Amino acid sequence: MSQYSWNGTQNMHDQSEKELVVSRPVALSDIKFDFVPVGSVADADLCGQNRLYLDVGNALRPRQIDHHQWLAYIGSTAGLVIAHSELIDDAVGPVPGSFTITLHADPDLDCLASVYLTQIWLTTGEFPKGHTALARYVDKIDTGHPGMVKDRPFSLYTAYMMLVHKLSLYKWHSNQERWSRTIRDGLEIITFVLGQMEERQLPILDVDAFDCPGHLGTRERDEILRDINRYTTKLSDPDTCARQYLLKLPSHLGGYGEADALFVRHVQSDDDPERCIFFKDWARTDRERSSLAKGFTALAVFEPKSERNESLAVLSVTPDSGMHLQGLATVLDEAEANERIKRFGVDDRIVNPETRELLEPRPGYTNADPWYDGRAHEYTIIGSPRGGTALSADIIEDIFITFGRGALSQIPPLPSPEDEFETEEEREQAVRRIANIMHLSCTEDNEASTRNPAIFISYPSTRRVWVKEQLYPPLVSRYGEEEIFYDNHSLAPGGRWYRRLAESVEQCNIFIAVYCPEYFRSDFCQWELESVLVRDPRGKQGILIPLMLDPVNIPPYGKLIQSLDVSRNDFWEQLWPALDARLAVGKKQAG
Repeated sequence: MSQYSWNGTQNMHDQSEKELVVSRPVALSDIKFDFVPVGSVADADLCGQNRLYLDVGNALRPRQIDHHQWLAYIGSTAGLVIAHSELIDDAVGPVPGSFTITLHADPDLDCLASVYLTQIWLTTGEFPKGHTALARYVDKIDTGHPGMVKDRPFSLYTAYMMLVHKLSLYKWHSNQERWSRTIRDGLEIITFVLGQMEERQLPILDVDAFDCPGHLGTRERDEILRDINRYTTKLSDPDTCARQYLLKLPSHLGGYGEADALFVRHVQSDDDPERCIFFKDWARTDRERSSLAKGFTALAVFEPKSERNESLAVLSVTPDSGMHLQGLATVLDEAEANERIKRFGVDDRIVNPETRELLEPRPGYTNADPWYDGRAHEYTIIGSPRGGTALSADIIEDIFITFGRGALSQIPPLPSPEDEFETEEEREQAVRRIANIMHLSCTEDNEASTRNPAIFISYPSTRRVWVKEQLYPPLVSRYGEEEIFYDNHSLAPGGRWYRRLAESVEQCNIFIAVYCPEYFRSDFCQWELESVLVRDPRGKQGILIPLMLDPVNIPPYGKLIQSLDVSRNDFWEQLWPALDARLAVGKKQAG
């Protein structure tokens, strides 16, 4: 989906044309919460009625709404909740009773906002006023942008972070109890913020969330101001081991860019009464200490093992820097495996050391508890295994420094398989398209886009001959050339190539995917397919029409939509009615 400025728009958050009907209202008192580890995968068979997995579960399908598995979607789960409330309805059983929302441990603001929107939908059948602004705000924060403005520090983001910190200092019977309380108190703060937006006609950034009665007061306001002093103190503390580097990090457009990097340890440990709550925010805006005087673009934060958890590490680069960390997690995961083999004789994320049983890997990864590679955040953030890392801070930092010097130059700027392009120019344009797909509203080209064809053909280049000779001509004969997006005919040369392609994927009425082994090995075909599945994850709107050209195992995220076998004698007799029906719906919506 397109990225946007604070004053931009995003169609998937727009409910104006969506029928707001919930299958059966759920009583507020019936809604319960439980929590599972970050990165947990929810088995579709276990997601029964009256239970919804939210911001966790690794899928976008009935009874599960998560965004962490996508490469094509850069946004929040809150935005997906608005776009796909029908997936919430699927979780509501016919018999009233307890309704459980399953969240990830240590719920963040996206988790909270998703719960807020879901809870109101379940109980009223509609979303509250201000829901679009809330989703856009959370989109920004979830991709690494600051959640507050320097002269307005008491924002919703700041308030929730302070609430989390405040409740972490209390004694609880269990983490589940603490997290449930955090969600319930956080919901009251969001309700207050959206109420102020409506009553006073304010943008969300201008609402003082600390004014919400009963949760945050003068003490917490002062805590924000003291936190900047804690940031300065931490940097001079020997235990923090603060170091600064000028790294060369890979650019989305190829080559490398310079990044001010700050490496620190033990700055936000849960058991540290002097933890710096907003360390990332202060570091990102620390113009005084950063060598380029723009704030620290890259951060390496290591939290040593404590009573509450194992050692954790987060490596990141600002989302608007134009740089990324793709490939870094692979190197770290290999080092992680070697360290665990030294300790246990096997990598205990692949094989249970005691029983020698193979463990189910996390979908898309090679083991059950990998380093997160940043795939849902444009590869701008890398996280250690959710169970903690066996690597020392020295090893992690040395790997990051080596990566940052460009020594690992074999790592590509972005997925760009060589067999997908006939010329280097095509390859460069495609890389630019991927890098800019989230920033279309900010491009210099402000001219109105031309009308996009109704039917988009997605295929790997190895099957170009079949598409050109067998698929494209009949479609043109029936609907006309102007209605078909076929890259050989539809893309004019020039700098707007990537924009034209991106808009066509996002706005087409029908997306024909040519399934074959090469299709699911192509990163760009997968990007196109995911973009459509985010719009219509279970095929209810009929946007995606997959054609099975050669037998292939379909990934879990695409199995909800049945494919049409092109080898059938009645292939066209089955395809024409599906295309005609969907095009008729598209014309009606356009009218």
